[in-house]
Amino acid sequence: MEHIPQMADLGYTDEEKAEKAKNYGPTADGAAPVYSGSDYPYGLSICLSERELKLSGVDGRAINVGDTIHGHFFAKVTSVNADAKIGDDGADRRVEMTITSLSSEDESTENQDEDARDDGKGILDKMYG
Repeated sequence: MEHIPQMADLGYTDEEKAEKAKNYGPTADGAAPVYSGSDYPYGLSICLSERELKLSGVDGRAINVGDTIHGHFFAKVTSVNADAKIGDDGADRRVEMTITSLSSEDESTENQDEDARDDGKGILDKMYG
């Protein structure tokens, strides 16, 4: 059986958010600043139009804010950059990619289908629930 890599949550941890909040400076009432940015680093977002949704097998009319889309993609590496600083153990590496092929499905719909024939809990409920 082929090994399938585990999905990793790429969102900022609470510790990373607290560190980023320090850049905001003190609030007017002297309270500690609270991070108010995105939960995920810049550049992880992709935008799919109706055309790309249709090509990847998803009906855009069935998608709602908060739904989870399950996708697999191929991406062509367009740039690799390494930046090492004196005293660092290794280089910071940045890889830029262009998504070239995408397959996806509406997890919310899949979960509803599972609910109808399962114990009432969809896969996301089982994972996070």
